[in-house]
This record gives sequence, structure tokens and C-alpha cells, in this order.
Amino acid sequence: MAILSPSLGKKTIKTLLQILYCSESRLTLCEKLYRGLAKRREAADLFREEYANEINPMFFYGENPFLLARKVEGLKCEESRDDKLKYALFWTELPKFKYDETTGKQRVAVPERQEKYTYSPRQVELTNLPT
Repeated sequence: MAILSPSLGKKTIKTLLQILYCSESRLTLCEKLYRGLAKRREAADLFREEYANEINPMFFYGENPFLLARKVEGLKCEESRDDKLKYALFWTELPKFKYDETTGKQRVAVPERQEKYTYSPRQVELTNLPT
């Protein structure tokens, strides 16, 4: 997970998603080099938008798996009271809108909702594994 400034533009977000995807994906070194140095028309364009030209777009980069970027509100982080290495992020997903051609107005495609993500840097310890 990366947290970016909400003031970043689409071009910057696209570049950052490409960098993050290439650094964290299981691409070969040659594939990373190709995607990092190829000119726009030569490289496979793995960037796409959902709800493009609409309110609160979502940006995707990559192929299975892919990265997702979108603006959220009310982002806060809390440390667990019981475990000092466990954290939780809370935020509000903004509603997504689509243009309705029949009415000529924007309509809610995905409503606003509360979200939570829990994180701990500990490695999972597996027990009772066959030897």
C-alpha cells in the first residue's frame, strides 16, 4: 500500500503506479527494463481508468495482479492497543458516478462506504507442518 498526495495529477499517478508495479511485480529483469525504458507507443499500455471523465475516477495499472489508485477521504491510522506491531487504516471510499444517457444526469454507480485495512509486519508462523 502506498499513500499519495491528493494533489497529484493523472500523469504523475500513472508514472508512480508504473514504478510501483515494476518494482513489486514478478516481472523478469528484461520485462522491467522494457516497461521502464520503452517509449509510450512501444510499450504495452497497462494503465486504465474506470469512471473516466467522471467524478472520483479509479486508476488501474498492470495485469493480473494489478494496482489500484483512487482518492479517499478521512484517512487515519491507528495502532493496536494489544499489539504494537499491528496497525489499522480507516477511510471513506468516495461515491463513483456514471453519466446516465436517458436522464442526462450523473447517477451514483457505487455509493460512499467506510473501509478498513489491518497491517502487521510480522511473518506468519506456521505450526504443525509435515516434515
